[in-house]
Amino acid sequence: MATRKSRKKDGAAEDIERLRSRHEDLCAQRIRADEQRRAAEKELESLRGRAREEWGTDDLGALRERLEEMRAENERLRAAYQRHIEEIESRLAEVERDHARAVAGREDGDA
Repeated sequence: MATRKSRKKDGAAEDIERLRSRHEDLCAQRIRADEQRRAAEKELESLRGRAREEWGTDDLGALRERLEEMRAENERLRAAYQRHIEEIESRLAEVERDHARAVAGREDGDA
């Protein structure tokens, strides 16, 4: 961030009103920054409380570990579900083949 010079281009010192205005702007910026910091701290404490209620801890490392465990379990369950679906599809295809052969056999016997 560029810093403002306290002198104008012609080398004259800034007048007191301009300096006061700059000071007021900086004070206002500080106040806004403090308010934002307090709001962020309040939100962080709220989220920590929620994490303690839901997960029994607000420790970020423990929460990350739990998340990885949940992802691994989800992947295990997804893979098992996929295998189950593939097994059903395989059995269904076998039934359809058997049915088609049975129907073809009856048609051959009727002819």
